[in-house]
Amino acid sequence: MKNFFLLLLAFCAIALATVSCSKKDTADMAPTAKTVAQNSTNPYDYVGVQHNQGLDYYLAKADFNVAADEVEPKTLDFLQEAGYSRSAMQEVLNQPYVNEIIHSADPVEALRQYYTTNGNTKELDYLDRMVDAMSTSTNSDQAVSRLTQIEDDVQADNSLTASSQESLLKGLAVGRHSAQYWYEQQAQGDQSTWLQANAGTIGATNQPGGPNSLRPWWHYGLADLAGTLGGTIAGGIGASIIFWLGDHKD
Repeated sequence: MKNFFLLLLAFCAIALATVSCSKKDTADMAPTAKTVAQNSTNPYDYVGVQHNQGLDYYLAKADFNVAADEVEPKTLDFLQEAGYSRSAMQEVLNQPYVNEIIHSADPVEALRQYYTTNGNTKELDYLDRMVDAMSTSTNSDQAVSRLTQIEDDVQADNSLTASSQESLLKGLAVGRHSAQYWYEQQAQGDQSTWLQANAGTIGATNQPGGPNSLRPWWHYGLADLAGTLGGTIAGGIGASIIFWLGDHKD
């Protein structure tokens, strides 16, 4: 009997160890981007969080049959609910250069031209670093790590004006959180919630069971980043949605 109980105890110990290892393995395999996308040293990290919330707000409330027409009003609705001044955000979106960036087929290039025209050489240098950080990363965690390093450099750069530093940090915050967002959408393949919402609607280029036409995730992350650098959070959300719709609507 004693041997039986010893055997039973040994079996339980092995079973518990197996479950523990199984949970650890599962945790190790789970996506980590939702946690590492945060950077508490950036005082504007919340802008990145709100940006992703704005995308989900549009996804939940927009009619994808008239998707493009709803980008601006839904963006303003969300920002107003989040505590921003609707009139101030409307004023941002009405700026000609912001409008050009968020409606461009290449928001990064439009922003680059704006920086060049206005002599924003420091901002242009940082933009080039952001583009390299996103476009050469194999996953969102790597992009987040690289963008975080740039954030550290921006915060330590005493040659930047306060407004330029704020703009860059907001753009970087959106870049980190957007990288996570679109990487997860790409990982879902044809089950992407954006593809599912668009499928079968007027002008949709992706149909149920059809090809997944999402570009690599970092293209969308850079569009969001550029929109934010050019037009704060309103520009970031607008550029993100318009860029995505440009790929998925006739």
